[in-house]
Amino acid sequence: MLNQLVISTIRLLSRMASFKARFRLVRALRAPELTQLQLLNQLQRKLKFTTQGQVFKSSQRLDYLSFATTVPCVSYEQIEPLVSEQIRNENKVISPEMPRFYERTSGSGGPAKFIPYTQSYLTILSRLFLIWTDDILRSGINFRSGKTFLCVTPPLSGTKTDSQSGQVGSNTDVDYIAPWLRLIVEHFLVVPLALHAVHDVQTYRDLLSLYLLAAADLEIISLWSPSFWPAMLDHFTEHKKRLLLHLRSGQYQTDLRLWKFAALSQERARLLEAEVISWKDVWPQLRLISCWSEGHASAGAEQLARMFPQSILQGKGLLATEAPVSLPWTPAKGCVPYLTEVFIEGEDQADSVISPLWEWQLDHTYSVIVSLPNGLLRYRLGDLVRVTHFYEKTPVFAFVSRCGQIMDMVGEKLSEEFAVTALRQAAPDLPAVTQFAFFPVQENGISRYVFIHDYEGMDDNFGKRLEAELSQAHHYQLARNLGQLLPLEVGYSATWPGRYFTLAERRGQQLGNIKVALLQKQISSPAEIQFLLHRGES
Repeated sequence: MLNQLVISTIRLLSRMASFKARFRLVRALRAPELTQLQLLNQLQRKLKFTTQGQVFKSSQRLDYLSFATTVPCVSYEQIEPLVSEQIRNENKVISPEMPRFYERTSGSGGPAKFIPYTQSYLTILSRLFLIWTDDILRSGINFRSGKTFLCVTPPLSGTKTDSQSGQVGSNTDVDYIAPWLRLIVEHFLVVPLALHAVHDVQTYRDLLSLYLLAAADLEIISLWSPSFWPAMLDHFTEHKKRLLLHLRSGQYQTDLRLWKFAALSQERARLLEAEVISWKDVWPQLRLISCWSEGHASAGAEQLARMFPQSILQGKGLLATEAPVSLPWTPAKGCVPYLTEVFIEGEDQADSVISPLWEWQLDHTYSVIVSLPNGLLRYRLGDLVRVTHFYEKTPVFAFVSRCGQIMDMVGEKLSEEFAVTALRQAAPDLPAVTQFAFFPVQENGISRYVFIHDYEGMDDNFGKRLEAELSQAHHYQLARNLGQLLPLEVGYSATWPGRYFTLAERRGQQLGNIKVALLQKQISSPAEIQFLLHRGES
């Protein structure tokens, strides 16, 4: 009863708090060009006092053409010296105000990046959270407990030094929202924020599993990669006997403190003791799962949807560490651009022409370029999106893949798009829930690709068919003919996605941000492949 009263109160407060931001977004979706040009001039005023904003010194208002011809598009590598100088000297090189902290990206490709999170930028994220919450509450889902899991990822030991002298921020989702809103959200969290202080990955996984399995009234899951959830379930299954002892006692002792949670009821204990656990019965009240659902995450999202048929699975949109580009919007039946706060451009993949958001065309694929008040100007995000339809007068788009997903160990120039197309040709009946990835492998100058999957019904000739399809690519076939590439290998493991998370952690990635790219860009060793296939430890 108390939670119902609290939820009703939250619903009212959400409407009130999000009214202005929601109203601005509704109006903006009807006039994207006007909205984006107004935002561009706001950025001009804010950024002209920074070192990189000297191009804005003129007080004259900047139209889009002037902006596009004056300010070059940049990658992180091009602005990294400026970011490093700002961190080192604590001055305003790229940001108009001193960042509260720098957020470290830890994606699947390339070295770490440090993104400045200023107070203005945090306000933008807080508004997005309010709009998202209000949209959920308007969707008609009947929440009873409101109990929520927001992905909390422990920072790996030693990562703070990577930022030179700057402060690296926390990785809890609630650190990005206003303090008053955080106090409300904390009331509904099933995992304590103190878990963020746990640096040991094994202990973290134990505690995360225990708190989630103790929460029979869990209703909302918000995470990034959908593969994160099965990885957590695999951890419990692998250590079931030991973890059930803690669940029955309702406590877990570490060196620093005693962690307490709700002890299992007899009925719940029977569910978890079963040889094959029915996860939908473990969390019968689960109503909403929010996660990435497009591109490389589509199979994992489909798996979650089947695992919890009683729940609505909502795609997160394009929400990156560098920029919140789009957000779920129920009336649009998709994710709309966050055009009131982020200036968005795109490079058309058909002709390489860069155009502003309001000129995007249906079914065209664009490489996203963003400008934000934290100092990222015409920043190439590295994501490809395709316009699926229009809502009001604004393009609605879906994530396709990362840009430049090309692996080139020996000149084979294998792209993710081609590799996935080859797979579909070789296995047209492959279930949509199949989790798979291509891994480039090298040792002692010998190169090959290993295709790993979790589909038990794959036939014995699949590998030959896939190799034949890959060989349709000129450079791949040439590398094979020259003996630079050994034949493709195929490996099966039902648990490889969970073990991939462990491997990625060992490589220095943060658990909650790990993405399982369909074509891996980091070269693996044979020992790492054996580990993924559960044939030994790497």
